Amino acid sequence: MRNQEVRANVYIPKGTMLTLDQSVKSNLKWDTKNDQNLSRNGIISHLWRMGTDGKLECLDCSDTLKENERDKIIINDDGINIDVQDGKESFKMKIDENGVRIEANDN
Repeated sequence: MRNQEVRANVYIPKGTMLTLDQSVKSNLKWDTKNDQNLSRNGIISHLWRMGTDGKLECLDCSDTLKENERDKIIINDDGINIDVQDGKESFKMKIDENGVRIEANDN
């Protein structure tokens, strides 16, 4: 009623296994911590376990998938996400509702 919203933080206990589907994507934080360094678009549909350090650990990510999802340029309703790695050089830029974040490493 009257366009009201409710926001909730869900804390996942360590060791809990979960799979996230498309219906929750827009409710995830852009930088949900995970061992593959994937954005919220990338973590959908994979099997995860909550680690002791608060990071999601991917249980079904193949090495090929890990590399392909790291080098990406995504422009959609969530904003712009660029993540490119070339050897020791990398560039990351995220533009979303939280602002602009840029990281570069040109060793």
